Amino acid sequence: MLFILLLMAGRLLSLYS
Repeated sequence: MLFILLLMAGRLLSLYS
């Protein structure tokens, strides 16, 4: 579950950067 949250966070960061 944590891994999925990290992947989602990374995807959001890539979208904002």
